[in-house]
Amino acid sequence: LASLQIMRRLASGRLGLVVTTELAARGIDAPILTHVVNLDLPPDATRYAHRAGRVGRAGRPGIVLSFITPWQKKEATKLTSALGVDLHDAVLHGGRLLMVTTDELENFE
Repeated sequence: LASLQIMRRLASGRLGLVVTTELAARGIDAPILTHVVNLDLPPDATRYAHRAGRVGRAGRPGIVLSFITPWQKKEATKLTSALGVDLHDAVLHGGRLLMVTTDELENFE
């Protein structure tokens, strides 16, 4: 589909999922978006804010999921702290996303 068709379908609610690059995502202004999924961490807080800013507009709730390795946790914490955003730990296990405490995460096998 052409970009304009995609944007129209997204804005009207007829399109439920869009997979895009970071560059293309900057042009998305669809207030009905509810989730952003990061498959990699942005390099800085500004880019994180641009990605995350696709959801939660006009007082609507939004969720940003960032898939990271345990070694990236410190960097993720820095990004979210710089923006005043809460970071919650979860584990993808058996096809389900499980919310866990930090202690549980450290002991998770």
